[in-house]
Amino acid sequence: YSLSSLEAKQRQSGQGERRGLGSMVWGLAVVLMLGWNGQYIWQQFNKVDSLSYISGKVDRDTYLAWQLPEYTIMQHINTTLPESAKLLCLFMGWRGYYLDRPHVFDQEGNTTLLLAWMQEQGMTAEGLQHRLDQEGISHLLIRVDLFGQWLDQVGPVQQQLWINFQQQYLSPNASHLYYALYQVSL
Repeated sequence: YSLSSLEAKQRQSGQGERRGLGSMVWGLAVVLMLGWNGQYIWQQFNKVDSLSYISGKVDRDTYLAWQLPEYTIMQHINTTLPESAKLLCLFMGWRGYYLDRPHVFDQEGNTTLLLAWMQEQGMTAEGLQHRLDQEGISHLLIRVDLFGQWLDQVGPVQQQLWINFQQQYLSPNASHLYYALYQVSL
């Protein structure tokens, strides 16, 4: 062998070692990521526990009530409110799939319903009730923890307006976990 061919072989063998080490590092990283994701999927599978429903150990309503905190109050609405009832849902995150009664959603940023009306200059409890009546809204379904946070942020005028409105025009109908249902008085 010549000196130049020995140097070339050493360079080749070093590159091969680096490639082998790089492949091993990438392989190990992939295995670790798959293991981590597999563990997450297994935890979610156990948390959701769909097999209890699929196998028939738990009926549909029990399973949904366990998985969805709003489901119980929605079932109450579906079984006790008249078909003519119309709900305004506050801070429900567009989660009305299981409601069998007409409903609309109000979220921060909506300019056409209760949260915006409460921020209008000179709004009164009577004005809120009148507008809800005009919209045909007979009940409010509220996620109370988030609504309370919103009230804390908007200020004392809106807080007092809500207190007045609640005392004068709302009758508690039901509550479950974070959710409260009120009937709007005419």
